[in-house]
Amino acid sequence: MANVAEMMNLLIFITTISQQTMAYPNTINTGYPSSRTTTFHYSAELTTIRKALTCWTCNDKSDNELCNDWAPDIQCLTDHSVCKTVHHLSAVTMETLSVTKTCSLSRDCSVVDIGCRNIDKESNVRVCTSCCTGSYCNQRIPNDELSALELSLLGHSASAPVIEVPYDYILYLPPIVFTTIWSTMFKKRNQQQLCRWRCCASILLTSLFLALTLIINWPNSGQCLLGNLVPANQRAKHEYFAVPHDDISRIRPVYAIPDLGFYFHAAYCDTRQTAHRIRILGIYKNDSNLEGFWCNWNSTTGIIHQVKASCQPIDSNWPLYNKYFAFMMTCQLEGSVPLQVTVSRGRHDVILPVHEAKPAFAVRHTLAVCVKPMTGQFSVSRIVEWLELHMAAGYDNFILYDTDVQGSTRYVLEYYENKGLLTVRHFPFLMAILSLAERKTSIGDNLRYALYQQVYLVALHDCILRFYPSYRYLAMVDLDEVILPAKNRSIIDLVAEVERHIPNVVSYMFYTYWHFQEFSPPSPNISDHLYIQKTASAPQPSLDQPKSLILTSLTLTVNWHGVLDVLDSAQIPRYLLSSTEHGAVHHFRSGRCQEHFHDLCPNMTSSSSPCPEVQRYRDATEIAVRIHVEIGGFYKSEKDNGKCKVDDDGKHLVNMDDTRELKSCIVECRLLQNAINLLSMAAKRR
Repeated sequence: MANVAEMMNLLIFITTISQQTMAYPNTINTGYPSSRTTTFHYSAELTTIRKALTCWTCNDKSDNELCNDWAPDIQCLTDHSVCKTVHHLSAVTMETLSVTKTCSLSRDCSVVDIGCRNIDKESNVRVCTSCCTGSYCNQRIPNDELSALELSLLGHSASAPVIEVPYDYILYLPPIVFTTIWSTMFKKRNQQQLCRWRCCASILLTSLFLALTLIINWPNSGQCLLGNLVPANQRAKHEYFAVPHDDISRIRPVYAIPDLGFYFHAAYCDTRQTAHRIRILGIYKNDSNLEGFWCNWNSTTGIIHQVKASCQPIDSNWPLYNKYFAFMMTCQLEGSVPLQVTVSRGRHDVILPVHEAKPAFAVRHTLAVCVKPMTGQFSVSRIVEWLELHMAAGYDNFILYDTDVQGSTRYVLEYYENKGLLTVRHFPFLMAILSLAERKTSIGDNLRYALYQQVYLVALHDCILRFYPSYRYLAMVDLDEVILPAKNRSIIDLVAEVERHIPNVVSYMFYTYWHFQEFSPPSPNISDHLYIQKTASAPQPSLDQPKSLILTSLTLTVNWHGVLDVLDSAQIPRYLLSSTEHGAVHHFRSGRCQEHFHDLCPNMTSSSSPCPEVQRYRDATEIAVRIHVEIGGFYKSEKDNGKCKVDDDGKHLVNMDDTRELKSCIVECRLLQNAINLLSMAAKRR
């Protein structure tokens, strides 16, 4: 009797847990809230059982070890769901200056905060921040951009395990336990012979208990037992729910479904066609299946939509040895633009915020330059010369993707951004993907290079889908390339001319002039800061690595050289322009020609000659670079009365502004230089 009483008490306890779990799917009897994992969203599919969040916490300690030794083992407040680490270190010696670790609200530690930044130009102090969501996940501190992303990708650590229980199967627990106890008792009492009627009774009672449990809990969530047997694309639409709006602010470097080999970057609302669409960009492993995905979202009117997605690689032809490729996923948009979309396949899914592109200007601009992600530190003078050469040719808008720009390069970008000429987009996706890929497999130099090229494609398509309402054309070039028009025209005039004479074209392609140092004779009269002007000579143009101006309203996919797919099949995808009549792309490569063209270099060197399209911008770029680099203060500043004046030889301008921020004085200098040029021209005519 005692065994029977203990068995009945155990069954009553298990039944109580089962009823509580199904009646309140978002809470359990431990007293702690049960939050869903980031990759599942069905309302009747998953309950996560875990302890409340606990972080390493300290305030302004001198090093990480001292911080962790001091940190009390106290749980965070209920609404503090992120462990935030702020590491101050020297940008020169990389030594730790201070460490602060806190429990943080999700809105106070998002992707905008993750990464490393220099505080200012004078102090040489660098701040690295990481944000993770698992207990004790902030034991280590970030030292650079990559480690900040790696630590932020940490979820639940081994020190605070999470047990994920599909509560559909809790219904099976009572009969399983009942059967186990019954069988144990049966074997102990009947070791010599088996009574068939007792076996049948055990099976019958198990079935009755399961049916009774289902009937009791059917009004709440009894139907969830059948949910896992139904494919995701055939589930009832009411099973999908909308994530609260606060979650949208927690944009991540990457949204991953590792089991499927898919790593999502972002989702966009594409309104360029009559039937609007949702476009999704990301990276997938080359052995992954592209079929079977669905898009699910709630419209603002409360209607739940479920649409089959089509997925295609953007350019899987190169590099051939790559293991990861960029993809674009497309779903037909029904109803209004959603705040987020859930991409699902089977039991796997991920929730992505949807970006809706808005015009940045009252009047749509003609052209902007889009540059792939930048990492590390670049020559200040070369960036300034590159920007000023473009502006002299008629470009007035630039979009640069920043993965981890460091040092003086960041000051240059901030300066032009403050002038309204440059848009800098933070792009941590590159480092996140590189980190995940290296965790999955050993990546050599070739594979790393190939992965970079595919991530660059994601950035270029991000540029198109974000900025097509603001710019009619985009020039997709690198920091060592520039598309220059021929015949003393501006680039805007060239665009208008080719549209008029060669209509219905989605991308205009340009021949390439290759520029190496050995192609140009030494030029002592040209400033050392003018690398482009010092390497102005090139052989005849070729079709090796051409670049394009693309029409944003009709471009679907591109690669590094031009348009691949268009939205309107009636349009001409590509048209190659004449280098002498229209213009060309000039590629200024560092290093020697032998490193790139090998045996062709002697002939290329002997046939090289100065390019007038480059040389005609020499005066304009020299003045701008001198003002910004030599005198303006990207490197240093000199004290004087802060005025602009002409030096003794009357040829160059000297800016003696004491500030590092070049403001009105630069404008005055340019106006003064224009006046000097006009006077010089008048004197020559006389």
